[in-house]
Amino acid sequence: NFYKSGISGLHPSCTTKIGKSSNSGVVDSNLKLFNYKNIYVNGSSVFPSNGYTNPTWTIMTLSLRLSDKLTKLFK
Repeated sequence: NFYKSGISGLHPSCTTKIGKSSNSGVVDSNLKLFNYKNIYVNGSSVFPSNGYTNPTWTIMTLSLRLSDKLTKLFK
């Protein structure tokens, strides 16, 4: 069992997950909260499910993607 062997660890995540609509998630694919203007969420909380690897690179990639979109949107 992974949990008993100490090989696996869980990072807090999935509390504001990405979804196709407000029925399936909290943010859309652009990380914008459903039903709100100009409120974005980023971090492991947007993951739709938890994985076994460190989430840092995925969070960094999502951050870069979001910063590019926001720079273009608010320029």
